[in-house]
Amino acid sequence: MMTSRKFLAALALPALFSPLASAQAAEMIADGAFDKGSDTVWASGGVNLSREDGQLCASIPAGGQAWDRLIGVNDLSFIADTPYLFSVRLESSEPRKIPVLVQRNEEPWTAQASFNVASDATLQAFSSVFRAKEGNSAQVIFQLGGAQAPWRMCLDVLSVREASAEEMAQAESKPQMLVPDDASPRVNQAGYFADGPKRATVLSEGQEPLPFQLVDAAETVVGEGMTEPMGFDATVEAGTQVADFSKFQTPGEAYKLVVGDKASQPFSIGHDIYSRLRIDALSWFYPQRSGTEIKGEIAGRPMRARPAI
Repeated sequence: MMTSRKFLAALALPALFSPLASAQAAEMIADGAFDKGSDTVWASGGVNLSREDGQLCASIPAGGQAWDRLIGVNDLSFIADTPYLFSVRLESSEPRKIPVLVQRNEEPWTAQASFNVASDATLQAFSSVFRAKEGNSAQVIFQLGGAQAPWRMCLDVLSVREASAEEMAQAESKPQMLVPDDASPRVNQAGYFADGPKRATVLSEGQEPLPFQLVDAAETVVGEGMTEPMGFDATVEAGTQVADFSKFQTPGEAYKLVVGDKASQPFSIGHDIYSRLRIDALSWFYPQRSGTEIKGEIAGRPMRARPAI
């Protein structure tokens, strides 16, 4: 599995994907072809990286949320309101749709762009043009957590550079979505009050209501209903529908909303779901302080420790 070499990949996908061949813009990813051993890709959440036959391979543990297992590249410098081309060629030990984010390098992690990249046991190519929203130092991250069993992914090529006029024109001629229409239902991951409104957003280009189910931690169906089409939403550039399950009032943890074969992130229903907000707020404000030493064990990560400024 995953022993493809660069020259074989080039023969297999010459017309489909050649992000490093551009002469009109400088490449922003160091050693994005992974053939010099000088890339700067990092990993977290137990993900192990190895360089194999001109590829960067990641061994990903099972479990966690998508954002609990990451690989990424930091310190990318964008020019605000400038179009860029993101490109990747990859393969994985099992079919996956991998969330990829271009975002600020530090809190509040402002998003520049978001993609869902499909991968399987054969090399797959993906590219998309996005327009930078700001010039702050940025990163590209791959969210790899949430699998039921350990799995592997190998990057054959990773590229970010300014888009050419032709690439920008092609992108503008197609409808672009920050989030694909097959994304999982969007829920309040903090949870819902037992006696309050409970709604989730479903991205869909369909005009007909969709059936949905509410399942508990044991995957038992505890509620069901039909979504309400809401039309086009310019904020996500996609059609949306709303699933309302306000009538369900049984407190519990790890509920999920399921529409078709897509399940939401787990959430809770209860009477005290926002009790952690004061802790989360203090955890955010504490590292922002100046004039006092910041301790890593309080800030939540050793890398956040620093002397008084």
